[in-house]
Formats: sequence, C-alpha cells, structure tokens
Amino acid sequence: VGQGSMSRVWRARDTKTNKIVGLKVLDKEKTKKFEARFAPELKKPTEGEIAVTLNHPHIVKTYEWGLTSEDEQFLVMEFVTGLGLSYLIDVQNEVMQQHRLSFMIQLGEAVKYFHDQKWIHRDLCPRNILVTDGDQQIKLIDFGLVVPNTAPFQAPGNRTGTANYMAPE
Repeated sequence: VGQGSMSRVWRARDTKTNKIVGLKVLDKEKTKKFEARFAPELKKPTEGEIAVTLNHPHIVKTYEWGLTSEDEQFLVMEFVTGLGLSYLIDVQNEVMQQHRLSFMIQLGEAVKYFHDQKWIHRDLCPRNILVTDGDQQIKLIDFGLVVPNTAPFQAPGNRTGTANYMAPE
C-alpha cells in the first residue's frame, strides 16, 4: 500500500486475531546505513522499540515489532484507511477546507504527546500524516528518524528530515 525511502508497507491479515493490519518492513541496508550515523555508546533505539511505546489517538498504533528471517526490521501496526495529508494539501478539496483547523489541533496534540514522551520526530511533514476516512482523524506515522530528546541526540550536525519542512535553525 505504500513505500517510503527506507521501507515498504503492506496491508496484511494478522493470523492470530484475523484483524487487518499494516505491515512495515524496513530496507536492511538503508536502515543499517542510517543507524551507523550514531555512535554505538548512544544506543539509539530502533523504530520498533520507539513505536510500540506510543499510545495516542493521533499517532498510528504499533502492536509489535521484530526481525524477519532475513534480518529486516518489521512493525505490525494499526491499518489506517484514508488519505495522506500531502494529497489533501495538494487538492485543497472540501475535506481540507472544512477540517484544516481540526487537523492542526489534532497534530498539535500528537506532537505534544510525542514530546512529553521525550522523543523528537525529526520528520514532521504532510507525507507522514494520514487522515482517516469518515471521521477525519489525524494519524502521525513514520518513526524511522526519531531520536530521544536528550543532549547527545541534540548535538549539532545530527540533522535529518524533509528539507522543505525542517526548521531553518
């Protein structure tokens, strides 16, 4: 159902619960290259380790994570039926016109929760935000660039994200 720069996402069925889920599999080489940017003593948590700790209505829920038989990281997540906020921004349709303030408030609540949990997302941009069909709820996604909100991870030179949405400082 989707592909990012470091992963692919499939619509899958959990064979234990019979529930439809999102299955995200990270590209092994790209993940290894990204993780190598951090000194081993920093012990940067993996995307899965971070994602399973998050529990907020405007953040996609991750049920479990692990490694495939080929040592690729995977995450089993809530499957979100809806549209990307990037699409709604592009088309500026009735949904966007009627709900844009609500979208901003929901995103603000998600970011506040994220920061309260001592994480920095580092890639807040429209392509990492989904809007659910029907009830128009925001779901923040993609925790691949997340780091702990601690001094070692705030050091200069540790920048990453989507250039058009990064703070200039």
